[in-house]
Amino acid sequence: MTRTPSTSRLPTAGLLDTLLTAGLVLLPVVGRGAIVRRPRIVGLAQRLDADALAVRQLQRLRARYGPGPLQLRLPGRRLTLLLEPQQVHRVLNGSPTPFAVATREKRAALAHFQPAGLLASAPAQRQHRRTFNEAVLDAGQPLHRLAGPVAAAVRQEAELLLEQADRTGALTWEGFSTGWWRAARRVTLGDSAREDQQTTDQLLRLRRRANWSFTSPQHTALRRRFLARVRAHVEQAEPGSLASLVNSTPAHPDTDPVQQVPQWLFAFDATAAATFRALALLSAHPDAADRAPDREQQRIAGPAVPACVRPGVPAAVADHPRDPAGHHRADALAGRCPAHGRLGGLVRPVLPPRRHPRARGAPVRPRAVAARAHR
Repeated sequence: MTRTPSTSRLPTAGLLDTLLTAGLVLLPVVGRGAIVRRPRIVGLAQRLDADALAVRQLQRLRARYGPGPLQLRLPGRRLTLLLEPQQVHRVLNGSPTPFAVATREKRAALAHFQPAGLLASAPAQRQHRRTFNEAVLDAGQPLHRLAGPVAAAVRQEAELLLEQADRTGALTWEGFSTGWWRAARRVTLGDSAREDQQTTDQLLRLRRRANWSFTSPQHTALRRRFLARVRAHVEQAEPGSLASLVNSTPAHPDTDPVQQVPQWLFAFDATAAATFRALALLSAHPDAADRAPDREQQRIAGPAVPACVRPGVPAAVADHPRDPAGHHRADALAGRCPAHGRLGGLVRPVLPPRRHPRARGAPVRPRAVAARAHR
């Protein structure tokens, strides 16, 4: 936030409070990875209950300095903490002007894999790129125009996952994420990209470098190869894929259509974790799973999804506190759904709801698996 006469009158945290906030709030966010999660650090943060420590520190700041905003003086720059939900809404609603969302760190991070993407854009370019993104993604529509072929591709991959789970007795994160990324590539790039792990693996490598923002040199050769693979899929324009719409949607000269695609692939990562956590909750509550509608009739976020699952999805996507109020909701979720507890960080395996042994009175003995694989 740019310093103005109004922001200069904001309270400023003292040295000790600044150091505590940097260590308890900022450092865990950076350590876990802003662009792609580092599983070992996420697991460590989970064991230390880092989110609870961060929330308590923010609550201490609010008690000492008032509702904020509150400024922190750090070496080389000044940060402003938002301590009330309405402050967050004001900043989000006021972006990209007067509140710029493409910060120096964000631009440097995203430049590793999409320097001309929407989220790294200056205000003058952002409107053109946003118009293009919204046109391809049917923003504001209840269903995307490709909802039919998208649902068919997802259903096919889900059936394969269920068959695998029936054979092995468990749906593991490794198996789930493999199927998830197959569906993601089909929806975004086309059916021929189902086994194109190289494209998403290249994106993952670039995102890992992006975690370090401007402190890591850009791997321009890898980025060039990655974008060339995306461009080839866009030019192929398989029917029923977002790539076909990228190829046919008019774009402003300031918009590089191909460089908008990595962000869509990127977004599938967080939703994979959210979906897996929702399945974990359902597997721990077979009575709720039994109330879910038939797979062929289920609609996303429909009313039959248990109340304890619905609030957990945004909490799972965030995986770190956005604001104190949001974390209170996560705490309330843990209180309503005891199984929520420690599903983050080191991802636990999930037994498929339709074969859950607890429904038959048997003990649950899921296999332990490593939390990895972004394929």
